[in-house]
Amino acid sequence: MAASSIPASPGVQRLWLLDQLGLRSAYNIAAAWRVGHPVEPDRIRIALDTLADRHAMLRAGLHHSPAGLRFEVSSSARIPIEVAVAGDGTPALADVMAEFALRPFDLTSPPLARALLVPDAPDGAVLALTLHHSVTDGRSLEVLESDLAESLSGASERIVVTGSDL
Repeated sequence: MAASSIPASPGVQRLWLLDQLGLRSAYNIAAAWRVGHPVEPDRIRIALDTLADRHAMLRAGLHHSPAGLRFEVSSSARIPIEVAVAGDGTPALADVMAEFALRPFDLTSPPLARALLVPDAPDGAVLALTLHHSVTDGRSLEVLESDLAESLSGASERIVVTGSDL
């Protein structure tokens, strides 16, 4: 059930059109952090719930209405978290993260964000977050990163993920 409705900007309308034309993962934004302390999935779950509660766009999906394309903001939507294994006989960390980052979103189904935890990655646990560009941009991602770090209250080292890495 939608808690509120927000008109989509012209830029988001273009992203919607590109998605409808088949460019479904071209506008995913990914970030990853190497976490410097033991990571518990329950702790990540609480931090992601706090993030979604704080930022309405993390609970939004796109829908057509008589008034045009709109974000329908849910009163509650949980950012899904996946746990993966990488290395030692399993896919390499870069491959796991690339598949995760490139998987398309259903723009009508909030949240347009997902998290990946690789607790036993070589060189320490990795937490990745992928969001659709319709709900975030570079500056917004910095705010989300800061809020997530605050929620986790622990040290982490950012891993820069660029298009050429995917």
